[in-house]
Amino acid sequence: MRLLTRVILVISFIMATIAVIFALYSLGISDPTSWAVVAAALAVVTSIISSWIAQRGFELELDSEKPYPYPIIDITSRFGIMQLKVKNFGGSVARNISIRWDKPLVNSKEEPIVFTKNNEFPDIPVLMPGDSISVKIDLSLHLFKKFEDINYTGKIYFEDASGKKKSHNFFLSIEQYRETLSFSEEEPKTHHELQKLPDEISKLSNKLDLIIRALDKY
Repeated sequence: MRLLTRVILVISFIMATIAVIFALYSLGISDPTSWAVVAAALAVVTSIISSWIAQRGFELELDSEKPYPYPIIDITSRFGIMQLKVKNFGGSVARNISIRWDKPLVNSKEEPIVFTKNNEFPDIPVLMPGDSISVKIDLSLHLFKKFEDINYTGKIYFEDASGKKKSHNFFLSIEQYRETLSFSEEEPKTHHELQKLPDEISKLSNKLDLIIRALDKY
């Protein structure tokens, strides 16, 4: 449908251009009729341009409403942990999502990174618009020490809300994070350290109990 609309607009533009050339060539520049044809043709051209812009805007609006799951690397959500995340960047639900890697994504132990080990089911059953799902890859530094080439390509397959099968290629680069800062702020590390407080408080409490019991014996 998109191609047909564009073909019609292009043909209309060509015909309007031919009409201008024919009028000026056959009737002459001095003939008022030729200029009337030129004016009419220019009006058609203006209308074609407006229609093209409107069509393009309409297409972009339709594209924004389609599902668009895409794999990305997340090294900031969890302190010191690298995750594979698939996020639906589109405007509608994506179902039965499956990832096919050209080169398998593995961790530092060379174990494949998968969302499910059951090959009878899709990797991700459903993702609502804006939602994402993550799986651990490895500790952030381990992968960089293990592999020199950590760029990956593949194809992601899925279905839209009406059950129509769709797919697109993807490029996933972990290499770009090799020399960059994992965190631009200290807040993630702070939260990570704060999570250790309950255990430390519990250890301190146990030691105080031991001291109190020892004092009670005297």
